Amino acid sequence: MYRGHPARRWKTFWLDSTPLESLRSISTPVFVAQGSRDGTTIGSDLFVIEAVRQQPLRPVRYLVVEGGDHMFGLPGEDSRFAQVFDDFLKWGLDRQRVTGVAAVK
Repeated sequence: MYRGHPARRWKTFWLDSTPLESLRSISTPVFVAQGSRDGTTIGSDLFVIEAVRQQPLRPVRYLVVEGGDHMFGLPGEDSRFAQVFDDFLKWGLDRQRVTGVAAVK
């Protein structure tokens, strides 16, 4: 057991498939939000670039919360999750769903 889950889960989590492989067979729009202080930011950058490269007609929105951590929180402030959710709703409900990058400051 590791962090409450069987060790096998952790060892095979990224070996069985990746999020990009899961998206490859569908055309669903993709919304990715990331805090710039989150250690996986570079991974998210690459994920978005590859999603656009593999399926250029798929709408993709990448939102970066400047100074935000994994939960979109800023040092000494509350989370900016409400702003991220608002952006997601506006983009998701827009029939055009333009591919692009934006930042929450």
